Amino acid sequence: MKTNCFAVLLGALILITPYAKSQEKINATVTQGENSSTLSPDKNYVLLYENPTEGRITFKNNTFAKAKLNIDLLRSEVLFLSPEKILTPLANQDQISYFNIGKDLFFKSSYGIVQVIANIKDVQLGIVRGFKPVNVEKEGAYGMTSSTSSIQQISSILETSPNIYATSLTVKQKVDLGYFEKYYLISNGKYLIANNKNFSKVFKIKKKELDEFTVKESIDFSDKDDLIELMNFCTAR
Repeated sequence: MKTNCFAVLLGALILITPYAKSQEKINATVTQGENSSTLSPDKNYVLLYENPTEGRITFKNNTFAKAKLNIDLLRSEVLFLSPEKILTPLANQDQISYFNIGKDLFFKSSYGIVQVIANIKDVQLGIVRGFKPVNVEKEGAYGMTSSTSSIQQISSILETSPNIYATSLTVKQKVDLGYFEKYYLISNGKYLIANNKNFSKVFKIKKKELDEFTVKESIDFSDKDDLIELMNFCTAR
């Protein structure tokens, strides 16, 4: 992989294991940038994999590069292992079309990095992992925003951007970031939130029928196995 394609960033690493994800909390502070305020976490990386793994990146211009890769869940960025054995973020993240790490397939989307975890009859189930504010310290007497409105606004930004911005918070305000997972149906190049409405739309099934099945089987739309069960039901009809 050519080194002139990358920007170097060094710092502390955190590995998110399957058992620790839901408990992981990151502390951040609002700092002033050139055009807006930014949430500055106290950790540089939150890694998906324990170790960098051989992978291949395919870019939008149909070129590709190979390297040992990992994913920073905090900023939704692809990292590569440099010749100096340093994890480094790819500089041209916006030019990534899709990539593989080991046998795992990922797409780079406006919703973040989407990992494909199931593929049934040309419909894929994808998962987006990341962090969003779960607590904002209360403002003082002269604060401009309430903690509730701040969380809602920043959560929306965090889940749709690879960068962490905090335009509605005040400088030096403390924010706790908590781990989240969100599932999407991927069909014809579109990403749709995994819910009854979109299952009905993608699989051409009446929503009433889906409602009855999801209630009967206690389908949890935040559970991977339940969503795969629902996909199998939709395709077996």
